[in-house]
Amino acid sequence: MCAATCCATGTVRGYDEFYPKHIDVVNETRLYRKWSENNFEEAMFKARRIINELHYNLWNDGFTQTFVDQINEDITAITRHNPTNNESILLIANTCFSTFKWTPTNYKAILIDGKIEKILFELKTVEKDILSKNSENLDISSKNNLLTGLPNFVVECYENVEFNSSDAIEINLNENGKQYI
Repeated sequence: MCAATCCATGTVRGYDEFYPKHIDVVNETRLYRKWSENNFEEAMFKARRIINELHYNLWNDGFTQTFVDQINEDITAITRHNPTNNESILLIANTCFSTFKWTPTNYKAILIDGKIEKILFELKTVEKDILSKNSENLDISSKNNLLTGLPNFVVECYENVEFNSSDAIEINLNENGKQYI
C-alpha cells in the first residue's frame, strides 16, 4: 500500500523472504544468502519488483495526488491521480488482518469516474504446500546456518490481466452506465 502513495518506501530482507520469526539484529550471527544466490521467482521478490516499478512510474509520470478509501476492515483502495492529464491508477489491497471474507454485506462497490482501461497486475500470497508446514520446515535456516524464509509461501504475480481473467475484481456497470468494481 505504501508503494501506491507519494512517500518513501523501503523493505528489509527478512520480510521479503517471508522469514517467520523476529530477527534479533544485535545477537543474530547467521547471515542472509548472498544476493546472487536468491531465486527471484520465490517469496516476495518478483512482487517487490512490480510494486517498486509502479511506485517509480507513478511519481515519474506525474501522479502526484493520493486519495485513500477504507472499503471495509480489510479492503483499502488507494487512488493516485495525475492532475495534468486527469488519469488515475487505483490500487485495491486486501490487508488480510482477519480471515478473508468477501460477501455482499461487507463490501461496498467502488464507483469509477471514467473508464477502466486495464489491470496492471494482481498479486496474491499463497501457501504452496500445506503439508510442509511442520516445524522441521519452518526453521530451515538453522540447518544451513543462513537466514532463509519459508519455502512454502510465494506471491503469485499476474501482469496485464484481462478483465475476464481477473481473480481479484469484477467490473460491472450501474444504472447510469458507470463502471464499478
